[in-house]
Amino acid sequence: MKTCGLPAVCLFSVAAAGQSCPPAWSTEVGTPGTSAVIRCLTVFDDGSGRALYAGGPFFTAGGVTVNSVAKWDGAGWSALGTGCTGPIPTIAAAVNGLGVYDDGTGPGLYAAGNLLTAGGVPANRIARWDGNAWSALGTGCNQGAQALCPHDDGTGNQLYVGGSFTSAGSLPGTVAIARWDGTQWSAVGDGFAAGSVNVLLEFDDGSGPRLYAGGTFTTSGSTMLPCIAVWDGAAWGAVSGGFTGAVNPVRVNALAVYDDGGGERLYAGGLFSGSGATPLSNIARLGASGWEDTGGGTSDNVIRMAVYDDGSGPGLYLGGAFFSAGATSPVTVNQVARWDGSWHDLAGGVLNTTITTVSGLAVVDDGSGESLFVAGGFTTAGGMSVGNIARWGCLPAPCYADCNGDGALNLSDFGCFTTQFALGDPYADCNGDSSLNLSDFGCFQTKFALGCP
Repeated sequence: MKTCGLPAVCLFSVAAAGQSCPPAWSTEVGTPGTSAVIRCLTVFDDGSGRALYAGGPFFTAGGVTVNSVAKWDGAGWSALGTGCTGPIPTIAAAVNGLGVYDDGTGPGLYAAGNLLTAGGVPANRIARWDGNAWSALGTGCNQGAQALCPHDDGTGNQLYVGGSFTSAGSLPGTVAIARWDGTQWSAVGDGFAAGSVNVLLEFDDGSGPRLYAGGTFTTSGSTMLPCIAVWDGAAWGAVSGGFTGAVNPVRVNALAVYDDGGGERLYAGGLFSGSGATPLSNIARLGASGWEDTGGGTSDNVIRMAVYDDGSGPGLYLGGAFFSAGATSPVTVNQVARWDGSWHDLAGGVLNTTITTVSGLAVVDDGSGESLFVAGGFTTAGGMSVGNIARWGCLPAPCYADCNGDGALNLSDFGCFTTQFALGDPYADCNGDSSLNLSDFGCFQTKFALGCP
């Protein structure tokens, strides 16, 4: 199963196997973080191992000049060549989507947005990074691209691209949606008459893999498709009536597949208030008779969704611009929440002094265990200072020899250990024999000599 979206594109739902500690926020990835909002996250292996990639209208990450796209490898941030540039040199290009696709020459990382060059190469709104250099996708798109997802509808595995463009590769019939086979662009049915495609996802409901699209569109050809549609290889079709609402435009921003105990279901998130006669609140799941409410939904826009197991079982995580979730007894969640049949807060969530959003979710092990990375436009996570990104999950195990926890091994740690021994603290039972004696000092000296990983 591939879950792809805007702009976090392919969101990995990997269980945090073996975790037993309570999840918490950690902030090393976000101090100092990025110089502006992060619009998307994804995971890619450039040949040196799986790592987290971020895109957005930022110039720096971790103090390094990166130009709108950056790599986090668990130790620090790095640039992808000279990055991406947009139409205005003094304003960073908005990389709104990141995705991974193998065009036959090996997996590549694809960046989409309002970029005009990548690594100095002209690239209209979309470009490919192979781990060493950037390249264009033909003549690209005439306006913004953002949603990326590989899919094989029977004609071969191709990269489907959604956005607000009106042509891709200068082809007619490519409004808001097109596909790239590694060499050329082609249309996907009649496309959409107007609006944008914000998210793409491949899901098998039991009848074979299908590509689902969500956005602000309402029609394809003569078919009414309010904000969501499914591609069967020949035409775009409706998905149980779609969505309605009083906001303009009504939109679907996120799609995910999650099993909350009743089997895998398709979830949609965005800004909507109903489907047919069913009242909804910005998130819904697809049932046998149509779209269903999920515990009262959220108070505002849902932008991202991802599945993650924090040690208590898989949960559906949502990010967006909402402050609460649930209707009967609303839970204060502050832009990020967990749904597992009921709503849960993530230790205070994330906040900013102005407008706060979560616009990127991705799961990866960067060397500290499987964690959920949360990104967007915020300055605190769980009350701790960050720069638009933080990690949610089990904290790395502390180094035993670093008794005072200052990140350095020195004589102060021996003083700390002596103090804990004198106090009778269980920590001082270094050899685990349930007795504090001189052997524990020898054990501590051995661990100190071995150093910290």
